[in-house]
Amino acid sequence: MRNDMIQLRKLGRLEYRDPIAFLKSIRSFEIDLSASQTPERIKRLRAGSLKAERELRDAALFCTGMSELTGEKIWFADSEDQDFDFVTSWATGDVQHICPVQLKEVAPADLDRNGGFERVFKSLRRYASAEDLVVAVKLGRNLRFDPARLAIPDDLSLGELWVFGAITPDQSQWAVWGDFMQGPFSEGCIFAYPV
Repeated sequence: MRNDMIQLRKLGRLEYRDPIAFLKSIRSFEIDLSASQTPERIKRLRAGSLKAERELRDAALFCTGMSELTGEKIWFADSEDQDFDFVTSWATGDVQHICPVQLKEVAPADLDRNGGFERVFKSLRRYASAEDLVVAVKLGRNLRFDPARLAIPDDLSLGELWVFGAITPDQSQWAVWGDFMQGPFSEGCIFAYPV
């Protein structure tokens, strides 16, 4: 219990960002970059040195979608911890909530031919007792995703499992679906990339 309180205090002191303001601040740079002669791996934030930037963008996109879905303003903070990649925070009345999130990805086919949800689920099995772990899986490849058909393995033990991804080629429209740990698909929403 004491370790949990110490962890909560530590997470409460992080610098939380507004995901919409963050995405707006980088959007013009993304557009300029996409029109440039920059190598494709850099444009897509796939160079090893750009992993942190890609994950910040993904965290902001996930929080934007969750804010749209829940009607609550959800903020995010970067925090590479042992079991999570970023932390979300939101207020309900006078109660401040803090939730660590582990980010995973169904990677683009040109980066991982054999990738898919099965590979993501396999990687999540290392979190043996993770009933309080929230996982956000980004769809990083063009595929037809039917949330009603996503089969969650019986031996997967997580707190929550959400999927998000672009639903238009220009990435102007996104969607978030979940929580898949609560049984068959029940919620989802479409949201615009903030401009």
